[in-house]
Formats: sequence, structure tokens, C-alpha cells
Amino acid sequence: MIYLECGHNRWLIVSILGVGRCERTGLAAIAGFGAAAAAADLTHAARMHSLRERLETGLKGAAPQAVIFGANARRLPNTIAFAVPGIKAETAIIALDLNGIAISSGSAC
Repeated sequence: MIYLECGHNRWLIVSILGVGRCERTGLAAIAGFGAAAAAADLTHAARMHSLRERLETGLKGAAPQAVIFGANARRLPNTIAFAVPGIKAETAIIALDLNGIAISSGSAC
């Protein structure tokens, strides 16, 4: 397992190295990933965490039925995964976009 730490925060980095087409990347890919993680600028992590918490609080205030996935788990400070029962993803995307919040529905992979 590979972890990325900054101050009191520790994030588990999940990798699929060794699976499918990546099986030949081996040590070079691991070393490259390690170098990228070491070079990552985490100076804004606390601010992003605060903004995420503010957005989640606002979301729950506006839609108490909203479900924040992983709300009690350690997670990236810049990522929110949520659902609002009864509201279509397209409707939520448009409403949030009109209020200056960029989101997407579905997986980023």
C-alpha cells in the first residue's frame, strides 16, 4: 500500500499496477508515482478540506435527504461524492453550475 501524508492527514493511494496492460510497468511506474506524490503541492489541502466541509454543510441544509458517500471516512479534501434522492443528476448539474459549482455525474475513470 502507498500512503501520502501531509501534516495530520494521511491518504491511501490505491494503484492498479500489475493489472492488464500495466503489468510491464513495474518498478519504473511505482518510482514515477512516488516522485509525483513527493512533488505534490499539498499546501492548500487544509483550505480545500474547509471548502469541502462548507459545501457539504450547505448541501445538507438545502437538501436534508442528501447522502454524502464516505462522510465519516478519511478522503481527499477536494472530492465530494453525493446523491440527492428524487433529483436527477442532470438537474443537479445545471442548478449547481448556475451557482458557480462545477460537478459531474458518473465516474472519472
